[in-house]
Amino acid sequence: MDLNLFPIEILEEILSWLPLNDVLKASLVCHRWNGAAGTVIARKCCLRIDNSMLAHQEVLSNSGRNYYAISINAMDSWVQLRIILDLCAAKFTPRKFELTGILEDHLDRFYQTYRDWCAHIECLQIELDDRFTDYLVCGQADYRLCLPKLRHLRWRECLYGAGEKTVTIEAPNLKSAIVEDSLDATAILRLPTCDKLTEIKSMLYTKHFTDTFTGTLSSLRKLVLDFANENYDLGFFAQLPNLRWLELSIYFGEMTWKHLQAICGCGLLESLRICVKDSVNRRGALNLATICNGLPKLKQLELAGLDLIFSDPVRSENLKILKLKDVNFWDSECTLNLTAPALESLSLPVGVLAKTFLDKNGVSKLFVDLGARNLEETFKMYLSAFLLQHDTVRELIILNPNYKSSIVFNTIPKDFAPLIEKLQLRTLCVSIDFFQQIAKWKTLKHLSLVGCTIGCHEAVETVHLDNVTTLHVDCVKLSNSQLVRFPITVASGAEEAETETTVVGHRMGPTMVFRSTNLTDSEMRLPTFGSNGIDRRSGPL
Repeated sequence: MDLNLFPIEILEEILSWLPLNDVLKASLVCHRWNGAAGTVIARKCCLRIDNSMLAHQEVLSNSGRNYYAISINAMDSWVQLRIILDLCAAKFTPRKFELTGILEDHLDRFYQTYRDWCAHIECLQIELDDRFTDYLVCGQADYRLCLPKLRHLRWRECLYGAGEKTVTIEAPNLKSAIVEDSLDATAILRLPTCDKLTEIKSMLYTKHFTDTFTGTLSSLRKLVLDFANENYDLGFFAQLPNLRWLELSIYFGEMTWKHLQAICGCGLLESLRICVKDSVNRRGALNLATICNGLPKLKQLELAGLDLIFSDPVRSENLKILKLKDVNFWDSECTLNLTAPALESLSLPVGVLAKTFLDKNGVSKLFVDLGARNLEETFKMYLSAFLLQHDTVRELIILNPNYKSSIVFNTIPKDFAPLIEKLQLRTLCVSIDFFQQIAKWKTLKHLSLVGCTIGCHEAVETVHLDNVTTLHVDCVKLSNSQLVRFPITVASGAEEAETETTVVGHRMGPTMVFRSTNLTDSEMRLPTFGSNGIDRRSGPL
Protein backbone atom coordinates (compact mmCIF):
# COMPACT_ATOMS: atom_id res chain seq x y z
CA MET A 1 0.00 0.00 0.00
CA ASP A 2 1.21 3.48 -0.88
CA LEU A 3 1.92 5.41 2.33
CA ASN A 4 1.12 8.66 0.53
CA LEU A 5 -2.52 7.59 0.48
CA PHE A 6 -2.68 7.85 4.26
CA PRO A 7 -3.76 11.06 5.98
CA ILE A 8 -0.87 13.13 7.29
CA GLU A 9 -1.85 12.27 10.90
CA ILE A 10 -1.50 8.54 10.18
CA LEU A 11 1.89 9.09 8.55
CA GLU A 12 3.03 11.04 11.63
CA GLU A 13 1.93 8.18 13.87
CA ILE A 14 3.88 5.64 11.77
CA LEU A 15 7.03 7.75 11.80
CA SER A 16 6.74 8.33 15.55
CA TRP A 17 7.59 4.65 16.14
CA LEU A 18 10.94 4.95 14.33
CA PRO A 19 14.29 5.92 15.91
CA LEU A 20 15.28 9.56 15.47
CA ASN A 21 17.96 8.79 12.86
CA ASP A 22 15.41 6.96 10.71
CA VAL A 23 12.93 9.83 11.02
CA LEU A 24 15.62 12.27 9.88
CA LYS A 25 16.22 10.11 6.79
CA ALA A 26 12.48 9.85 6.14
CA SER A 27 12.22 13.65 6.17
CA LEU A 28 14.36 13.73 2.99
CA VAL A 29 11.99 11.55 0.92
CA CYS A 30 9.59 14.27 -0.23
CA HIS A 31 7.83 17.46 0.90
CA ARG A 32 4.90 15.54 2.38
CA TRP A 33 7.13 13.22 4.40
CA ASN A 34 9.20 16.21 5.47
CA GLY A 35 6.12 17.87 6.93
CA ALA A 36 5.07 14.73 8.79
CA ALA A 37 8.61 14.03 9.99
CA GLY A 38 9.03 17.62 11.20
CA THR A 39 6.32 17.12 13.83
CA VAL A 40 7.93 13.87 15.01
CA ILE A 41 11.42 15.38 15.05
CA ALA A 42 10.17 18.27 17.15
CA ARG A 43 8.89 15.75 19.72
CA LYS A 44 12.05 13.69 19.74
CA CYS A 45 14.62 16.50 19.58
CA CYS A 46 15.67 18.28 22.73
CA LEU A 47 17.01 21.84 22.90
CA ARG A 48 19.87 21.95 25.42
CA ILE A 49 20.38 25.34 27.04
CA ASP A 50 23.50 26.60 28.80
CA ASN A 51 25.57 29.79 28.93
CA SER A 52 27.44 28.91 25.74
CA MET A 53 24.27 29.67 23.75
CA LEU A 54 24.74 33.41 24.35
CA ALA A 55 26.88 33.43 21.21
CA HIS A 56 24.05 31.84 19.19
CA GLN A 57 21.09 34.08 20.04
CA GLU A 58 20.52 34.89 16.37
CA VAL A 59 20.17 31.21 15.51
CA LEU A 60 17.51 30.77 18.19
CA SER A 61 15.71 33.94 17.11
CA ASN A 62 15.47 32.71 13.50
CA SER A 63 14.45 29.17 14.41
CA GLY A 64 11.08 28.20 12.96
CA ARG A 65 10.80 25.00 15.00
CA ASN A 66 8.91 24.56 18.24
CA TYR A 67 10.93 22.23 20.43
CA TYR A 68 9.01 19.54 22.30
CA ALA A 69 11.69 19.21 25.02
CA ILE A 70 14.12 21.67 26.60
CA SER A 71 17.04 20.65 28.80
CA ILE A 72 18.77 23.06 31.20
CA ASN A 73 21.97 22.01 32.97
CA ALA A 74 22.98 24.06 36.05
CA MET A 75 21.58 27.50 36.89
CA ASP A 76 24.42 29.14 38.79
CA SER A 77 25.03 31.85 36.16
CA TRP A 78 21.43 33.01 36.36
CA VAL A 79 21.86 36.49 34.82
CA GLN A 80 23.46 35.18 31.62
CA LEU A 81 21.21 32.14 31.48
CA ARG A 82 18.08 34.22 31.79
CA ILE A 83 18.84 36.03 28.53
CA ILE A 84 18.56 32.72 26.70
CA LEU A 85 15.55 31.57 28.73
CA ASP A 86 13.65 34.78 27.97
CA LEU A 87 14.25 34.23 24.26
CA CYS A 88 13.14 30.60 24.44
CA ALA A 89 10.06 31.40 26.51
CA ALA A 90 8.94 33.88 23.84
CA LYS A 91 9.41 31.42 20.92
CA PHE A 92 8.88 27.87 22.18
CA THR A 93 6.07 26.04 23.95
CA PRO A 94 7.72 22.84 25.15
CA ARG A 95 5.85 20.02 26.82
CA LYS A 96 8.92 18.54 28.51
CA PHE A 97 11.55 20.13 30.75
CA GLU A 98 14.79 18.51 31.94
CA LEU A 99 16.46 20.41 34.78
CA THR A 100 19.76 18.87 35.94
CA GLY A 101 22.59 19.86 38.25
CA ILE A 102 20.36 22.19 40.30
CA LEU A 103 19.04 22.53 43.85
CA GLU A 104 15.60 23.29 45.24
CA ASP A 105 16.44 27.01 45.40
CA HIS A 106 17.23 27.13 41.68
CA LEU A 107 14.07 25.18 40.88
CA ASP A 108 11.89 27.65 42.76
CA ARG A 109 13.60 30.66 41.16
CA PHE A 110 13.06 29.15 37.70
CA TYR A 111 9.40 28.39 38.45
CA GLN A 112 8.64 31.83 39.91
CA THR A 113 10.23 33.56 36.91
CA TYR A 114 8.61 31.39 34.24
CA ARG A 115 5.40 30.26 35.91
CA ASP A 116 3.27 30.78 32.77
CA TRP A 117 5.83 28.92 30.63
CA CYS A 118 5.76 25.98 33.05
CA ALA A 119 1.97 25.79 32.93
CA HIS A 120 2.16 23.79 29.67
CA ILE A 121 4.57 21.12 30.98
CA GLU A 122 3.39 17.53 30.58
CA CYS A 123 6.68 15.80 31.39
CA LEU A 124 9.20 17.03 33.99
CA GLN A 125 12.62 15.56 34.82
CA ILE A 126 14.55 17.03 37.76
CA GLU A 127 17.98 15.96 39.01
CA LEU A 128 19.11 17.65 42.23
CA ASP A 129 22.86 17.62 42.89
CA ASP A 130 24.70 19.48 45.67
CA ARG A 131 28.19 18.27 44.77
CA PHE A 132 29.01 21.14 42.41
CA THR A 133 26.63 23.93 43.38
CA ASP A 134 25.49 25.78 46.51
CA TYR A 135 22.14 26.79 47.94
CA LEU A 136 21.03 30.40 47.49
CA VAL A 137 21.65 32.70 50.45
CA CYS A 138 18.08 33.97 50.28
CA GLY A 139 16.57 30.56 49.67
CA GLN A 140 13.41 29.46 51.48
CA ALA A 141 12.78 26.21 53.33
CA ASP A 142 9.51 25.25 51.61
CA TYR A 143 8.52 25.61 47.98
CA ARG A 144 5.30 24.87 46.11
CA LEU A 145 4.94 24.28 42.35
CA CYS A 146 1.56 24.17 40.60
CA LEU A 147 1.75 22.23 37.33
CA PRO A 148 -1.83 21.59 36.15
CA LYS A 149 -0.92 19.69 32.95
CA LEU A 150 1.92 17.57 34.34
CA ARG A 151 1.43 13.89 33.54
CA HIS A 152 4.89 12.32 34.00
CA LEU A 153 7.46 13.18 36.68
CA ARG A 154 11.02 11.92 37.13
CA TRP A 155 12.72 13.17 40.31
CA ARG A 156 16.27 12.15 41.22
CA GLU A 157 18.37 13.37 44.15
CA CYS A 158 22.12 13.27 44.62
CA LEU A 159 22.28 15.19 47.89
CA TYR A 160 24.75 14.63 50.71
CA GLY A 161 24.35 17.76 52.84
CA ALA A 162 21.51 18.79 55.13
CA GLY A 163 19.57 21.09 52.84
CA GLU A 164 16.39 20.96 54.95
CA LYS A 165 14.23 21.83 51.94
CA THR A 166 10.72 20.67 51.09
CA VAL A 167 9.25 20.87 47.59
CA THR A 168 5.53 20.31 47.12
CA ILE A 169 4.31 19.71 43.57
CA GLU A 170 0.60 20.15 42.92
CA ALA A 171 -0.11 18.05 39.82
CA PRO A 172 -3.76 16.91 39.74
CA ASN A 173 -3.32 15.12 36.37
CA LEU A 174 -0.12 13.23 37.24
CA LYS A 175 -0.17 9.71 35.73
CA SER A 176 3.31 8.31 36.44
CA ALA A 177 6.19 9.16 38.74
CA ILE A 178 9.78 8.00 39.18
CA VAL A 179 11.27 9.18 42.47
CA GLU A 180 14.76 8.42 43.76
CA ASP A 181 15.70 9.95 47.08
CA SER A 182 19.18 10.49 48.55
CA LEU A 183 21.27 10.31 51.72
CA ASP A 184 19.92 13.72 52.73
CA ALA A 185 16.85 12.79 54.77
CA THR A 186 15.92 16.48 55.22
CA ALA A 187 15.28 17.07 51.50
CA ILE A 188 11.67 16.05 50.93
CA LEU A 189 9.47 15.91 47.85
CA ARG A 190 5.73 15.88 48.49
CA LEU A 191 3.03 14.89 46.01
CA PRO A 192 -0.32 15.58 47.70
CA THR A 193 -2.53 15.04 44.63
CA CYS A 194 -2.09 11.39 43.66
CA ASP A 195 -5.66 10.48 42.69
CA LYS A 196 -4.82 9.82 39.03
CA LEU A 197 -1.42 8.21 39.52
CA THR A 198 -1.37 4.79 37.83
CA GLU A 199 2.38 3.97 37.88
CA ILE A 200 5.09 4.65 40.47
CA LYS A 201 8.74 3.64 40.57
CA SER A 202 10.72 4.69 43.63
CA MET A 203 14.18 4.11 45.13
CA LEU A 204 14.20 4.84 48.87
CA TYR A 205 17.44 5.39 50.80
CA THR A 206 16.51 7.44 53.87
CA LYS A 207 12.82 8.30 53.59
CA HIS A 208 9.57 6.37 53.61
CA PHE A 209 7.14 6.01 50.73
CA THR A 210 4.45 8.00 52.53
CA ASP A 211 6.83 10.94 53.05
CA THR A 212 6.52 11.70 49.33
CA PHE A 213 3.16 10.28 48.29
CA THR A 214 0.86 11.91 50.82
CA GLY A 215 -2.34 11.77 48.79
CA THR A 216 -4.82 9.01 48.01
CA LEU A 217 -3.51 6.37 45.58
CA SER A 218 -6.86 4.92 44.59
CA SER A 219 -5.93 4.60 40.86
CA LEU A 220 -2.46 3.10 41.29
CA ARG A 221 -2.07 -0.09 39.23
CA LYS A 222 1.72 -0.56 39.00
CA LEU A 223 4.28 -0.07 41.79
CA VAL A 224 8.04 -0.72 41.61
CA LEU A 225 9.92 -0.15 44.89
CA ASP A 226 13.63 -0.48 45.71
CA PHE A 227 14.35 -0.32 49.44
CA ALA A 228 17.88 0.63 50.49
CA ASN A 229 16.47 1.57 53.90
CA GLU A 230 16.55 -1.19 56.51
CA ASN A 231 13.51 0.14 58.37
CA TYR A 232 11.10 -0.07 55.47
CA ASP A 233 7.37 -0.28 56.06
CA LEU A 234 4.66 -1.73 53.81
CA GLY A 235 1.69 -0.63 55.88
CA PHE A 236 0.60 1.79 53.14
CA PHE A 237 -0.33 -1.19 50.92
CA ALA A 238 -3.74 -1.09 52.60
CA GLN A 239 -4.35 2.18 50.70
CA LEU A 240 -3.78 0.58 47.26
CA PRO A 241 -7.11 -1.08 46.43
CA ASN A 242 -6.53 -1.34 42.66
CA LEU A 243 -2.88 -2.41 42.55
CA ARG A 244 -2.26 -5.00 39.84
CA TRP A 245 1.56 -5.09 39.44
CA LEU A 246 4.08 -5.02 42.32
CA GLU A 247 7.89 -5.30 42.26
CA LEU A 248 9.93 -5.15 45.48
CA SER A 249 13.74 -5.13 45.67
CA ILE A 250 15.14 -5.18 49.21
CA TYR A 251 18.81 -4.25 49.62
CA PHE A 252 18.90 -4.19 53.43
CA GLY A 253 16.75 -6.10 55.87
CA GLU A 254 14.65 -9.17 55.32
CA MET A 255 11.16 -10.17 54.29
CA THR A 256 9.02 -10.88 57.35
CA TRP A 257 5.57 -12.31 58.04
CA LYS A 258 4.26 -8.77 58.60
CA HIS A 259 5.44 -7.72 55.15
CA LEU A 260 3.85 -10.80 53.58
CA GLN A 261 0.52 -10.00 55.21
CA ALA A 262 0.68 -6.46 53.83
CA ILE A 263 1.33 -7.77 50.31
CA CYS A 264 -1.54 -10.26 50.53
CA GLY A 265 -3.79 -7.35 51.42
CA CYS A 266 -3.57 -6.30 47.74
CA GLY A 267 -6.04 -8.95 46.68
CA LEU A 268 -6.24 -7.83 43.03
CA LEU A 269 -2.53 -8.33 42.31
CA GLU A 270 -1.84 -10.11 39.02
CA SER A 271 1.96 -9.80 38.94
CA LEU A 272 4.32 -9.98 41.94
CA ARG A 273 8.12 -9.84 42.05
CA ILE A 274 10.12 -9.96 45.31
CA CYS A 275 13.91 -9.87 45.26
CA VAL A 276 16.01 -9.78 48.45
CA LYS A 277 19.58 -8.64 47.74
CA ASP A 278 20.86 -8.58 51.32
CA SER A 279 23.40 -11.04 52.73
CA VAL A 280 22.56 -14.74 52.81
CA ASN A 281 22.06 -14.68 56.60
CA ARG A 282 19.17 -12.21 56.34
CA ARG A 283 17.21 -13.53 53.40
CA GLY A 284 13.84 -13.90 55.05
CA ALA A 285 11.34 -16.70 54.53
CA LEU A 286 8.04 -16.79 52.64
CA ASN A 287 5.25 -19.32 52.67
CA LEU A 288 4.40 -19.91 49.03
CA ALA A 289 0.96 -21.28 49.86
CA THR A 290 0.15 -18.08 51.80
CA ILE A 291 1.01 -15.97 48.75
CA CYS A 292 -1.09 -18.04 46.36
CA ASN A 293 -4.05 -18.27 48.74
CA GLY A 294 -3.93 -14.56 49.57
CA LEU A 295 -3.60 -13.47 45.94
CA PRO A 296 -6.13 -15.57 44.00
CA LYS A 297 -5.84 -13.47 40.80
CA LEU A 298 -2.04 -13.82 40.60
CA LYS A 299 -0.78 -14.64 37.09
CA GLN A 300 2.96 -13.93 37.34
CA LEU A 301 5.14 -14.67 40.38
CA GLU A 302 8.90 -14.12 40.66
CA LEU A 303 10.86 -14.75 43.87
CA ALA A 304 14.63 -14.31 44.30
CA GLY A 305 17.02 -14.43 47.24
CA LEU A 306 14.50 -16.00 49.63
CA ASP A 307 13.93 -19.14 51.69
CA LEU A 308 10.62 -20.82 50.90
CA ILE A 309 8.34 -22.56 53.37
CA PHE A 310 5.96 -25.31 52.25
CA SER A 311 3.58 -26.15 55.07
CA ASP A 312 0.79 -27.15 52.68
CA PRO A 313 0.43 -28.05 49.00
CA VAL A 314 0.45 -24.95 46.82
CA ARG A 315 -2.53 -24.26 44.57
CA SER A 316 -3.10 -21.35 42.20
CA GLU A 317 -5.83 -21.36 39.61
CA ASN A 318 -4.64 -18.40 37.52
CA LEU A 319 -0.83 -18.59 37.81
CA LYS A 320 0.75 -18.62 34.33
CA ILE A 321 4.39 -17.73 35.02
CA LEU A 322 6.49 -18.85 37.99
CA LYS A 323 10.12 -17.88 38.40
CA LEU A 324 12.29 -18.93 41.34
CA LYS A 325 15.89 -17.72 41.41
CA ASP A 326 18.52 -18.16 44.12
CA VAL A 327 15.96 -19.72 46.45
CA ASN A 328 16.36 -22.34 49.17
CA PHE A 329 13.81 -24.55 50.84
CA TRP A 330 13.47 -23.77 54.55
CA ASP A 331 13.35 -27.51 55.23
CA SER A 332 15.80 -29.43 53.05
CA GLU A 333 13.51 -32.48 53.16
CA CYS A 334 10.38 -30.72 51.88
CA THR A 335 9.16 -30.61 48.28
CA LEU A 336 7.17 -28.16 46.19
CA ASN A 337 3.83 -29.72 45.27
CA LEU A 338 2.18 -27.25 42.94
CA THR A 339 -1.23 -27.44 41.35
CA ALA A 340 -1.48 -24.71 38.73
CA PRO A 341 -3.70 -25.71 35.78
CA ALA A 342 -2.95 -22.45 33.90
CA LEU A 343 0.85 -22.60 34.31
CA GLU A 344 2.69 -22.00 31.02
CA SER A 345 6.24 -20.90 31.93
CA LEU A 346 8.47 -22.17 34.74
CA SER A 347 11.95 -20.91 35.74
CA LEU A 348 13.91 -22.87 38.33
CA PRO A 349 17.45 -23.43 39.63
CA VAL A 350 18.51 -26.91 38.66
CA GLY A 351 18.74 -28.07 42.28
CA VAL A 352 15.04 -27.35 42.80
CA LEU A 353 13.94 -29.46 39.83
CA ALA A 354 14.17 -32.75 41.73
CA LYS A 355 12.02 -31.31 44.54
CA THR A 356 9.31 -29.87 42.29
CA PHE A 357 6.20 -31.81 41.41
CA LEU A 358 3.52 -30.28 39.20
CA ASP A 359 -0.06 -31.52 39.13
CA LYS A 360 -2.70 -30.69 36.54
CA ASN A 361 -0.53 -28.30 34.57
CA GLY A 362 0.29 -27.70 30.94
CA VAL A 363 3.66 -25.98 31.36
CA SER A 364 5.19 -25.56 27.90
CA LYS A 365 8.26 -23.42 28.61
CA LEU A 366 11.04 -24.32 31.07
CA PHE A 367 14.01 -22.15 32.10
CA VAL A 368 16.82 -23.93 33.95
CA ASP A 369 19.70 -22.20 35.74
CA LEU A 370 22.62 -24.65 35.95
CA GLY A 371 24.41 -22.75 38.72
CA ALA A 372 27.58 -24.67 39.59
CA ARG A 373 26.50 -27.87 37.82
CA ASN A 374 27.48 -28.93 34.32
CA LEU A 375 25.08 -29.86 31.57
CA GLU A 376 25.70 -33.62 31.62
CA GLU A 377 25.14 -33.84 35.38
CA THR A 378 21.98 -31.76 35.05
CA PHE A 379 20.44 -34.06 32.48
CA LYS A 380 21.39 -37.26 34.28
CA MET A 381 20.31 -36.28 37.79
CA TYR A 382 17.51 -33.77 37.29
CA LEU A 383 16.34 -32.69 33.87
CA SER A 384 15.73 -36.05 32.19
CA ALA A 385 13.37 -37.24 34.91
CA PHE A 386 11.57 -33.89 35.04
CA LEU A 387 10.98 -33.78 31.27
CA LEU A 388 9.76 -37.37 31.21
CA GLN A 389 7.35 -36.65 34.03
CA HIS A 390 6.13 -33.37 32.48
CA ASP A 391 5.90 -34.21 28.79
CA THR A 392 4.04 -30.97 27.94
CA VAL A 393 7.31 -28.96 27.89
CA ARG A 394 8.03 -27.88 24.33
CA GLU A 395 10.54 -25.05 24.85
CA LEU A 396 13.69 -25.50 26.96
CA ILE A 397 16.06 -22.66 27.86
CA ILE A 398 19.30 -23.55 29.71
CA LEU A 399 21.58 -20.91 31.21
CA ASN A 400 24.84 -21.06 33.14
CA PRO A 401 25.71 -17.64 34.63
CA ASN A 402 29.07 -18.98 35.89
CA TYR A 403 30.22 -20.39 32.59
CA LYS A 404 33.27 -18.10 32.35
CA SER A 405 34.82 -19.95 35.27
CA SER A 406 34.13 -23.33 33.69
CA ILE A 407 36.29 -25.02 31.08
CA VAL A 408 34.27 -28.24 30.92
CA PHE A 409 32.64 -28.85 27.55
CA ASN A 410 29.36 -30.56 28.31
CA THR A 411 27.36 -33.16 26.50
CA ILE A 412 24.19 -35.09 27.45
CA PRO A 413 23.35 -38.77 28.05
CA LYS A 414 22.78 -40.96 25.02
CA ASP A 415 19.38 -42.34 24.10
CA PHE A 416 17.53 -39.40 25.63
CA ALA A 417 15.07 -37.75 23.26
CA PRO A 418 12.48 -35.43 24.88
CA LEU A 419 9.59 -33.85 23.00
CA ILE A 420 11.33 -30.47 22.85
CA GLU A 421 10.55 -28.26 19.84
CA LYS A 422 12.62 -25.20 20.81
CA LEU A 423 16.01 -25.32 22.53
CA GLN A 424 17.97 -22.27 23.69
CA LEU A 425 21.46 -22.44 25.20
CA ARG A 426 22.86 -19.29 26.81
CA THR A 427 26.41 -18.77 28.08
CA LEU A 428 27.32 -22.47 28.06
CA CYS A 429 30.45 -24.41 27.18
CA VAL A 430 29.09 -27.22 25.03
CA SER A 431 30.89 -30.09 23.35
CA ILE A 432 30.28 -30.75 19.66
CA ASP A 433 29.15 -34.21 20.79
CA PHE A 434 26.14 -32.51 22.38
CA PHE A 435 24.83 -31.52 18.96
CA GLN A 436 25.36 -35.04 17.67
CA GLN A 437 23.05 -36.19 20.47
CA ILE A 438 20.29 -33.63 19.85
CA ALA A 439 20.34 -34.57 16.16
CA LYS A 440 18.31 -37.58 17.36
CA TRP A 441 15.57 -35.36 18.82
CA LYS A 442 12.91 -35.85 16.17
CA THR A 443 10.67 -33.02 17.41
CA LEU A 444 13.37 -30.32 17.64
CA LYS A 445 12.68 -27.54 15.13
CA HIS A 446 14.37 -24.42 16.52
CA LEU A 447 17.85 -24.08 18.03
CA SER A 448 19.28 -20.89 19.54
CA LEU A 449 22.85 -20.40 20.78
CA VAL A 450 23.77 -17.17 22.59
CA GLY A 451 27.15 -16.43 24.16
CA CYS A 452 28.23 -20.07 24.03
CA THR A 453 31.58 -21.75 23.38
CA ILE A 454 31.58 -24.99 21.37
CA GLY A 455 34.29 -27.51 22.16
CA CYS A 456 35.51 -28.94 18.85
CA HIS A 457 37.90 -31.76 18.05
CA GLU A 458 41.04 -31.08 16.05
CA ALA A 459 39.49 -32.61 12.94
CA VAL A 460 35.83 -31.91 13.56
CA GLU A 461 33.19 -32.94 11.08
CA THR A 462 30.13 -30.86 10.41
CA VAL A 463 27.09 -31.88 12.46
CA HIS A 464 23.89 -31.73 10.45
CA LEU A 465 20.58 -31.38 12.29
CA ASP A 466 18.02 -32.85 9.89
CA ASN A 467 14.92 -31.82 11.80
CA VAL A 468 15.96 -28.29 12.79
CA THR A 469 14.62 -25.62 10.45
CA THR A 470 15.70 -22.49 12.35
CA LEU A 471 19.17 -21.80 13.77
CA HIS A 472 19.94 -18.58 15.67
CA VAL A 473 23.55 -17.93 16.57
CA ASP A 474 24.85 -14.87 18.42
CA CYS A 475 28.37 -14.38 19.81
CA VAL A 476 29.32 -18.06 19.64
CA LYS A 477 32.99 -19.11 19.77
CA LEU A 478 34.82 -22.33 18.91
CA SER A 479 37.44 -23.81 21.21
CA ASN A 480 39.61 -24.60 18.20
CA SER A 481 40.83 -21.21 16.94
CA GLN A 482 41.97 -22.78 13.65
CA LEU A 483 38.42 -23.48 12.51
CA VAL A 484 36.85 -20.80 10.30
CA ARG A 485 33.59 -22.56 9.38
CA PHE A 486 30.68 -23.03 11.74
CA PRO A 487 30.40 -26.78 12.46
CA ILE A 488 26.58 -26.99 12.65
CA THR A 489 24.15 -26.95 9.75
CA VAL A 490 20.37 -27.33 9.68
CA ALA A 491 17.72 -28.36 7.23
CA SER A 492 17.33 -25.74 4.51
CA GLY A 493 15.22 -27.69 2.08
CA ALA A 494 12.43 -28.62 4.44
CA GLU A 495 9.00 -27.44 3.41
CA GLU A 496 8.40 -25.64 6.69
CA ALA A 497 11.69 -23.72 6.52
CA GLU A 498 11.09 -20.27 5.11
CA THR A 499 14.72 -19.35 4.46
CA GLU A 500 18.10 -20.95 4.83
CA THR A 501 19.88 -19.88 8.00
CA THR A 502 23.35 -18.45 7.30
CA VAL A 503 26.00 -18.21 10.00
CA VAL A 504 29.03 -16.01 9.45
CA GLY A 505 32.18 -15.62 11.50
CA HIS A 506 34.37 -12.64 12.30
CA ARG A 507 37.81 -12.95 13.81
CA MET A 508 38.20 -11.21 17.15
CA GLY A 509 41.78 -11.64 18.28
CA PRO A 510 42.79 -15.31 18.05
CA THR A 511 39.23 -16.69 17.89
CA MET A 512 36.34 -16.65 15.48
CA VAL A 513 33.00 -15.28 16.69
CA PHE A 514 29.86 -16.43 14.85
CA ARG A 515 26.38 -14.99 14.48
CA SER A 516 23.35 -15.48 12.26
CA THR A 517 22.96 -13.04 9.39
CA ASN A 518 19.17 -13.03 9.82
CA LEU A 519 19.16 -11.92 13.47
CA THR A 520 17.14 -8.80 14.23
CA ASP A 521 18.20 -6.28 16.87
CA SER A 522 15.59 -7.59 19.31
CA GLU A 523 16.77 -11.19 18.85
CA MET A 524 20.38 -10.19 19.51
CA ARG A 525 19.57 -8.85 22.97
CA LEU A 526 20.30 -11.35 25.74
CA PRO A 527 17.26 -11.49 28.05
CA THR A 528 17.53 -11.89 31.80
CA PHE A 529 17.15 -15.47 33.02
CA GLY A 530 13.50 -16.34 32.98
CA SER A 531 12.42 -12.90 31.82
CA ASN A 532 10.65 -14.19 28.74
CA GLY A 533 7.07 -13.86 29.85
CA ILE A 534 7.65 -11.34 32.64
CA ASP A 535 6.80 -8.25 30.66
CA ARG A 536 8.68 -5.32 32.23
CA ARG A 537 7.44 -2.66 29.86
CA SER A 538 6.41 0.28 31.95
CA GLY A 539 5.08 2.77 29.42
CA PRO A 540 6.02 6.31 30.36
CA LEU A 541 8.19 5.10 33.22
